[in-house]
Amino acid sequence: MEISGPFNIPRAEGGKKPEVNIILELKDIIFPNPGRYQFILLVDKDQKDELTLYVNQIETPKPI
Repeated sequence: MEISGPFNIPRAEGGKKPEVNIILELKDIIFPNPGRYQFILLVDKDQKDELTLYVNQIETPKPI
């Protein structure tokens, strides 16, 4: 899956790494299996960061 679009990244100042909050609404995404998935942030094909998401399978509650 690929998501692209323009956004602004502030310049680093005072030796601090700039921070950017990106919120994505992931609708109708199907993770085929429980396990580890990674989101990788690329800027001009250069990897800037990554986020790991763990998908767990849960049991449907049984009626009492």
